[in-house]
Amino acid sequence: MRYRPIPDAIQAIYPSVPSQASVMDMFSAFEAIDGLMAELATGEITMEGPAPVMRDWEGDWCEVSPALHGWCDCWERIARAMGQPLDLAFLRRLASRLENGVLLCITDLDRASALIDRCRALYLACPTRTRQAAVLDERIAIALDEHGLRRAA
Repeated sequence: MRYRPIPDAIQAIYPSVPSQASVMDMFSAFEAIDGLMAELATGEITMEGPAPVMRDWEGDWCEVSPALHGWCDCWERIARAMGQPLDLAFLRRLASRLENGVLLCITDLDRASALIDRCRALYLACPTRTRQAAVLDERIAIALDEHGLRRAA
């Protein structure tokens, strides 16, 4: 094996990031939303007081409505960056329905699943750096909301 000090040093300092996501990455990224959809398919949802809750991407409990709205914001940001049309207004309405206690029907879940499958296709086609930038932008937006800075601006 040939020793290449400069390229090896650069690789150690700046590890390369895969340019595309793997299928395993996709399963991991969609685990929370898939769990929510599976729970809704049973006809039940976990409640914490008056609010429906779900497991988030880190395994903690979070309210469904803000989580879905943030998820939609992130995916619409990714789709814009890729130049792909994506309208997730139905998922936003679904989150509002859950928050307000409106019953869902099977066609609602089928339509939501179709939109989520569209996001899966975008995930696999999306360059890693585009996806990371969109997630970072969403985290910044969440932090601004938590500290009330968006309203102040």
